[in-house]
Amino acid sequence: MRISKFVCTAFLVSLFAGPCAVAQQAPATTAAAPATGLLLARIVHQRGAQLLGGPSLVQYETLWVVLDASGAHIVATLPDIIVPRKTGFWRIGIQHTCQLMPPDKSDPASHGNISTADLAYAVSVEKMPALEVEYPLCDSETTKHMFDEAYNPEPSSSDAPADPNAPSECGWSNLWFESILPDLISVGSYLGQSEACEARGGHLLTEFWVQNPDFPISLFGGANQKIPFAKIFGAAGERAYAKAIAGSASGNDACADDSPSDNSPQTGWSLKHGQGEWYASAFFQPNGFCSASGNPKVVVPRTLTHASPLPIAWPALKKQLPDIADVYLAPGGSFLLVEQTQQEPNSRAVQVLSLALYDFSGNKLGPKLLELPKSDVVMVEWSTGRFVQSWTEALTGLQTHGLPTPTVRVQSTPNQD
Repeated sequence: MRISKFVCTAFLVSLFAGPCAVAQQAPATTAAAPATGLLLARIVHQRGAQLLGGPSLVQYETLWVVLDASGAHIVATLPDIIVPRKTGFWRIGIQHTCQLMPPDKSDPASHGNISTADLAYAVSVEKMPALEVEYPLCDSETTKHMFDEAYNPEPSSSDAPADPNAPSECGWSNLWFESILPDLISVGSYLGQSEACEARGGHLLTEFWVQNPDFPISLFGGANQKIPFAKIFGAAGERAYAKAIAGSASGNDACADDSPSDNSPQTGWSLKHGQGEWYASAFFQPNGFCSASGNPKVVVPRTLTHASPLPIAWPALKKQLPDIADVYLAPGGSFLLVEQTQQEPNSRAVQVLSLALYDFSGNKLGPKLLELPKSDVVMVEWSTGRFVQSWTEALTGLQTHGLPTPTVRVQSTPNQD
């Protein structure tokens, strides 16, 4: 087994060692009919349509799709988000944990507390994700209860009375990914508390930030993890950020005493994709009552995304297909990944109607080539030429042999004198 892992690792490193590491930049060099590969990461499961109202259940998977002379086929399916980087394929994912805080010995009324926390990892695919929690893990029955789809962190009056001697169920810390690029992860996090923790409310905290996957991904991100908005978009970007936030916060008395300038540097932001292009989204929450968001008017550099721009205007493309919400153009412009959505009635939630690959030769939407599982997309990376075969060998090998199972252990604490 160790020999096999070494061979796989060496192969992956050599695969990305050259200057064509980024999929969109890889030229077609084979004499045979050129093939195109699509590495697509999606949300395969989550609780309802949002991530905030209780313990998170979000899960991801990656599809490897090959388009060649024989058609379009899903060749491999892998858990988590498999990202092509210069050092080889990396794996980015979320481990959901349930923890039991022991009773406070100084408080006779304390019976401990059960809470959930999402732990994120970003490691090379051959490496086992090793994670740590602060408190002992819950037993299997409690874990199943906390992560049940029907779990309600705010019991109603009709529910059976709770055991007064049982631990409280208070607090959940959720993590998720807004988007993934080989060297930039847009992370979202949310700290929620039930009334068992804080009857007065006002202690809900949300944060978004962008970081390099080489740094650990922690809840709300450390100061050194978060990439300041100005580092990417400069002084003009800072002004655009402040303007977008000010417009959103206007009229919210809870935000009157705070402004983005007080949060220096501006690190609450993420990269998103919509209507065929990348854009920046700003988010500012200085306290549990004030939050503001907006889209600064900045251009996301192609040096970050390596994305192929659409050769036609968005309104012209939208005329060709109803309910079109987003597209990703393959290198060379022959294929288009298309997402169609619709807003749910009496709700702000958006439902994905279809996710499919289309022929796009001649800059015109042609026949549908492959219908993919409809879901929210978090990563799209393309490969062309000789890299399609080498990626296929690596990814099908990972599918066959499986990925290492993440391990979770309790943090070691130093001995107290």
